[in-house]
Amino acid sequence: MKLIPLERHTTQTLLGIRFWDRVTNRVVADGLQVKAQRLSDDRAQRLGNPILGQMTPSGAITFFGLSTGEIPAAGSTQQFWESVPSNQLVAIDLVDRLERFLPMSFVARLPFRGVFRGQGDWLGTSLFRPELGNNAAIGVQLWSAPTRPVLPGQAVVRAQLVIGAGDTPIPAAYALVRVQPLSALPASGFDYYGMTDRRGMLLLPMPYPAIPDPATPETPYSSLDRQMFPLRVTIQYDTSPIVWPNSSVPDLERLLNQAQAQIAINHTSDPNAPLQFQPNLSVNLQFGRPLILRTALSATQVESVLRIQPR
Repeated sequence: MKLIPLERHTTQTLLGIRFWDRVTNRVVADGLQVKAQRLSDDRAQRLGNPILGQMTPSGAITFFGLSTGEIPAAGSTQQFWESVPSNQLVAIDLVDRLERFLPMSFVARLPFRGVFRGQGDWLGTSLFRPELGNNAAIGVQLWSAPTRPVLPGQAVVRAQLVIGAGDTPIPAAYALVRVQPLSALPASGFDYYGMTDRRGMLLLPMPYPAIPDPATPETPYSSLDRQMFPLRVTIQYDTSPIVWPNSSVPDLERLLNQAQAQIAINHTSDPNAPLQFQPNLSVNLQFGRPLILRTALSATQVESVLRIQPR
């Protein structure tokens, strides 16, 4: 019997991306549909066909077919990455089929040696909030959708954001919400970020801030269910974020750099007084209960939405 050698095809990956859930600090690959398509240098149009990413055992999403440089020159001694094409911008579109994370769109570049984790010299800012130091990123940060199941033991901030003071306000889609614990403890200096969906709906999971010690050794601790944690909320929102061609989702980098918006609040006793706007909102998070952000029209009247005003 004569053995016939199988055909061998050699290729190399010029772009691989890893995605990261900051809430659980885990790499996420299951349920994600990620496509890549080449962009023109001015980013005004897409080139060629979109390429569906393939998951590797390490949890990275790779793309084959974006460039002819993926196939090394003939010869068994040819080494990977000795011959690669010139830099090419690539539009990345992500959808979570399990509805845990918001859809996102951003620009990557090939060839990219190693795994792209959300930092690159073609970006004006990294794709994280809060920022991470160099080489500290696990992967591109995913953003929790309002349909995501909440993990036990976590604090939850929810809201529906709308724009302006009108009777039929429009949703504040893809607004960036920052929550800052105000505890005096040194370990509480970390900010938490969430993003609204197309309807302006927000789900922001976060750990509870540390519980401070009593003022004196003789002072008893309050019961856990009565613990209150002061927070400061700020919101960033632009009315016209940039959307890449053939995409329904604004560019993630631009969303992370939206201008600060004003938040509606009314401290007067007159329910007919015009809404007042201020740069931030001070709220209290109670242990074991979701915090729902709303606009207070008066001391006794609270809306079901949180109104904001872009600058």
